[in-house]
Amino acid sequence: MQMPTHDEGLFEMLCEIAQDEAPDLRRGKMFGCPTLFSGRKAALGVFGDHANLKLPRDRAEALLAEGRALPFAPGGRKMGGWVLVEDPEANEDLVRDSARYRAGT
Repeated sequence: MQMPTHDEGLFEMLCEIAQDEAPDLRRGKMFGCPTLFSGRKAALGVFGDHANLKLPRDRAEALLAEGRALPFAPGGRKMGGWVLVEDPEANEDLVRDSARYRAGT
């Protein structure tokens, strides 16, 4: 699988939003994607030009059913609780929820 080019500007925007909610999130990479972590747990990041968010499984499934998100499936395998959001600015609530969820706040 060829990895997309990741939108660094989008990642910076996500960092600002997420770190307002959970200042201890740190930068790193997951599957080569720019990602914010809480401890060793990935919280959110960028996959191509989409926000990649970790949420409680039931919330993620509801977002998929509502059409507000796409499944995150690197290499063709869906990752439970992970979703891709096409317009993170319009879905800032989800970015904040993801940051709080992984930070445990």
